Amino acid sequence: MKRWISLLLCACLTLSLLPAWAEEGDAADAEAPVKEVHTEAPEPEPEPEPEPEPDPEPEPDPTEAPTQVPTEAPADEPTEVPMDAPTEAPGQEPADTPSAAPDETPSATETPAPSTTPAPGYEAWTEADGEKVTGTLEEMVALAAPQAKIYIATEKTVKVRDAKLRDVAKLTFLPDPRVFTQGDEQVFVYAEDPDKVDMPTEIDLKECAESEGEMDLFFRVESVGEDEETTPAPDGTPEPAETPEPTEEPAIEIAVTARDYDPARWTSVAPTFELRGLPDIEGYSYIYTRDEERIYTLEGDTFSPDEDGVYTLCFAIQDEWGDIVSISRYYTVKLDYTEPAVSVEVNEDTGLDMMIEAQDNQSGVRALSLDGGSSWISLGDEPTATFGRTYASATTLYAGQIMVLDAAGNVFISEEDVVLKPVASEGGGGGGSGSGEGDGTTKKAVSHGKGTGTDEGLYDQVEVETATGAEHQLTLGGETLQLTLDLAEAEGFDIPQGYQAKFLTDLRSWPVEGMAVRTDDTVVLTAVPEPELTGDHEYQWHFNGEVLKLLGNSGISYLVLRIGDDVIALPTGGFTGGTKYTELKMSGVSTRKFDYTVSMSYAHQGCAFALSVNVDGEEYALPLSATGEMYAYDVYTGTADLLERPYDTLGNDRETEEEQ
Repeated sequence: MKRWISLLLCACLTLSLLPAWAEEGDAADAEAPVKEVHTEAPEPEPEPEPEPEPDPEPEPDPTEAPTQVPTEAPADEPTEVPMDAPTEAPGQEPADTPSAAPDETPSATETPAPSTTPAPGYEAWTEADGEKVTGTLEEMVALAAPQAKIYIATEKTVKVRDAKLRDVAKLTFLPDPRVFTQGDEQVFVYAEDPDKVDMPTEIDLKECAESEGEMDLFFRVESVGEDEETTPAPDGTPEPAETPEPTEEPAIEIAVTARDYDPARWTSVAPTFELRGLPDIEGYSYIYTRDEERIYTLEGDTFSPDEDGVYTLCFAIQDEWGDIVSISRYYTVKLDYTEPAVSVEVNEDTGLDMMIEAQDNQSGVRALSLDGGSSWISLGDEPTATFGRTYASATTLYAGQIMVLDAAGNVFISEEDVVLKPVASEGGGGGGSGSGEGDGTTKKAVSHGKGTGTDEGLYDQVEVETATGAEHQLTLGGETLQLTLDLAEAEGFDIPQGYQAKFLTDLRSWPVEGMAVRTDDTVVLTAVPEPELTGDHEYQWHFNGEVLKLLGNSGISYLVLRIGDDVIALPTGGFTGGTKYTELKMSGVSTRKFDYTVSMSYAHQGCAFALSVNVDGEEYALPLSATGEMYAYDVYTGTADLLERPYDTLGNDRETEEEQ
């Protein structure tokens, strides 16, 4: 009916324009176009009833004449009818016509619009410091504080890359009410892009509150109401009534609660996955896949993996036909239930050298303890690790003292005692063919010679109390020891006769990983700078084997000699090895006859270290490598930051001039 009225109105408007044409031309020219327009007009053809009515009513009522009889009215009186029509038709009919048509047309087109308003130029917004902040959803997630609300303002699927699950779980995601106006929209989170996957895995952020993992998340606003059912109602009432049936199948949704689960770390504690959502329908069951290779049916509603390795798990519900009804997201586990394989060997040539080798091909070897777990030495999380140590005297590591920890938390615990004691005789050739580079892998222990009677038994201990000022010769506890510092050479500086270089003495504790408090076990001697030294020069430290023995018996494990920022660290338990050293010791040469010199030379290239020993007038160089007839091992050189790292993890930062 509206279409019929609009056609008549259009015809009326046409007639109202005819007088203007007639005035500009002659009457004959005006009649032709009027007839052609009305004879070709399709309005009266669909319904023939209005055709007979216009005959009696065209003249008395020009308003109704054009709406019902557009054809005959201009044919009978083309001159009079157009003259009367323009004054009334434009004032009544055209004024009503546009007001009705525009009002109804926009209202019809705007009816579906309230469901979604055109999205703004940003994906999401939130409030920060009392102000509205807009941008991408990924930016809002990074910006928002815990417990903040983030409003999504786009109908598109939005991806947040590498989202930290624990942080995202603290946020609330809502549809922007100014964009989504139906009132039944919700934000859904998926593990896959729902635009590319038929059945994306939905993520319940509440279950991720304790997770340390990261993953890509896909956010999309979706309607969950029944508007879609009422929309097709004009097409047929039965169809909306049957629509809820397919929605009942998605209602069967699997939910997974993961306990003791952390995808970012190795663990020896099996995570437990608790499953929910299985309907009380015969034939339905839980299943899971491992690396998507096979499908396994679960008995019950909990699952704990029991295989070592890195792999992914996915859970699902299947119906009686074996079809998947609902699936969970993927869970990556890193499991290692096996303790490291550990071997302990004692060097039979010395009896005091111990080597520990540990291997763990899954999570890697992390740490070693030699005191039953009270302190730990880092091994770096590598698949294999070796550790060597030389003891100054007889030592027994009882069962349970040696422990090795892997990255998953598995612990190896020794079940046998490891006894280290010096051998009665070294056979004269020990150490000559040894290998290693000062890292403790080959150890040659210092043993007291026989025949002089001066080295038998322990030396007297000294009080570990240092002098209050600078000194030329070491004094501990009021006892003077045979250790001095000399300025051997100095370019541009005339060393006065009787000149004595001096040093300061300090006691400190060398750090041991895993132990917060330790007793003082290190003596640090720091040279007092000579202000007139401007050119190349060399300092020399002199001490004998007796000093090392006294320090060791007094609880001092390390002697550190320092000039400026350069240091050399020596173990008081002994650092000399080689075939010649063994020969001398076995022939009865006393420890106090081994006079050591440590040279620290300064030139354009910085500090160069050199060690040597004089025995009965014979000079021997001691390179820092296990080669030659005599050498030094477990001696470390470098800058003062060596003192901040555990001694057993040190390595030589520099080479001596002899090595170069």
